[in-house]
Amino acid sequence: MGAFDKIKNLFTINYDEFDDDEEALLKDYLNWHTKNYPDVIQGWNSVDYDIPYLLRRFENVLGEERAKQYSPFHRYWIKEEMELENPNNPDSRKIKASITGISHLDELLLYSDKFQVRLEADGGFGLNNIGIIEGLGKKQEYEGSLKNLYETNWGLFYKYNVQDVKLLVDIENKCKLIDLSRQIAGSGCMNYEAIYT
Repeated sequence: MGAFDKIKNLFTINYDEFDDDEEALLKDYLNWHTKNYPDVIQGWNSVDYDIPYLLRRFENVLGEERAKQYSPFHRYWIKEEMELENPNNPDSRKIKASITGISHLDELLLYSDKFQVRLEADGGFGLNNIGIIEGLGKKQEYEGSLKNLYETNWGLFYKYNVQDVKLLVDIENKCKLIDLSRQIAGSGCMNYEAIYT
């Protein structure tokens, strides 16, 4: 049984049971998460996007007190940073988040910057392109914006996200970026996030 099969067996969401009710979906996920707090979470570009987005959805839909439950210590922070070169350009802002008690490893940063698996990638370091370059497949295709997909086709939106997770697991299985991070962090007696510095 592969790592992805283990994940599927551990945690599977069927969107149909929530009848397009985001609040019910988020409550169900948060309830599962608080019973199964991980030591480490991973993602692709998750430092700049996924984790800040997820925490903001918890805040906006369930309220800030409920959002705090994502941390085993009921503490997290989100901060917005502007690039110094373009302080007036809204596209230059970066949003970062940290969850107290849960380490966070961003495979994009590990792949492209820290371990430089590839010094450059024709087409960039997006998950779709790296999945193709590594011979592991590509992201689920859809038309229009991701927001439109989310609002109009939950089934395909679900498939899109499951395929992203599968690619992420397959990249980790092939490149062993988390294993490398653990070895370095363990040798230096430091937190996983220190790997970025």
